[in-house]
Formats: sequence, structure tokens, C-alpha cells
Amino acid sequence: MLSIRAGTPNCLFKTESSKKNFFLHQDLAKMLSVHLLAASLLNLLLNLFQDARLQFRYFSILAFKSANS
Repeated sequence: MLSIRAGTPNCLFKTESSKKNFFLHQDLAKMLSVHLLAASLLNLLLNLFQDARLQFRYFSILAFKSANS
């Protein structure tokens, strides 16, 4: 996992281009974390939907069996 500290002092950068690269990587890390969060939430929703669908199927079978008994 990327760990980037906010508020890095400018004295750590040797050149202006290294400073630009650092902030570019920092922005990319933020975008990546947002995309990973969105993918996790989507996966959670899909799992909940699949679980609800299986439960509905199970209770439909039970209702059909009890109606035919």
C-alpha cells in the first residue's frame, strides 16, 4: 500500500522536477485509493444482491413445497 505523508518539506526535494514527480505520485495514490474503495463497495453490493437472490430462491422452494404438502 502506498503511504505518502502530506506536507512534506521542500528541503527534501533535490530538484523542481523531483518535487513535481512527488506530487504527481501523491495525486495518483489518492486516485488509486478512491478507485479501490469504489471497487470494494461495488463488490459488497454485488455480494449482498447475490445473497438476497439465493435467500429468495430458498424461501420460494420452501413455500412451493409447503403449498403442495
